[in-house]
Amino acid sequence: MARPSISEIGPNLARLRDSAGLKQAELAARLTMSAPSLSRVESGERPLAPDELQSLLASIGTEDALRFSEYLGRDWQELPVPLSITQNRTCFGKPTRQASLCDACSTVTSKPPSRSVSRSIWARFNQLRASF
Repeated sequence: MARPSISEIGPNLARLRDSAGLKQAELAARLTMSAPSLSRVESGERPLAPDELQSLLASIGTEDALRFSEYLGRDWQELPVPLSITQNRTCFGKPTRQASLCDACSTVTSKPPSRSVSRSIWARFNQLRASF
């Protein structure tokens, strides 16, 4: 997972500030930042340095702000897709896209079903169709 952008962080900062009961001017005064600058941060127009972001969250001072700070401080890494999922597969004898499920049956299988299974499915389909 990539680190969130300022356009994603800004609205969360505004929500955290509001939930703490602070006005932009009050929080800006705590940070020695102008209220218009804080407004641009919250709207995602102005980026913040990591130390500015941490001091802003510390100035909000709520438990949610602390958790958000911990979330932003984590080193997120993506897990690789398992090899068995990325191999070419077939379903009902037709190749499926890599790392995706078969559109027809919503499963990933390593080999097509036997002809007897296909015939039994077709027979069941005909039974159901005849009942209508």
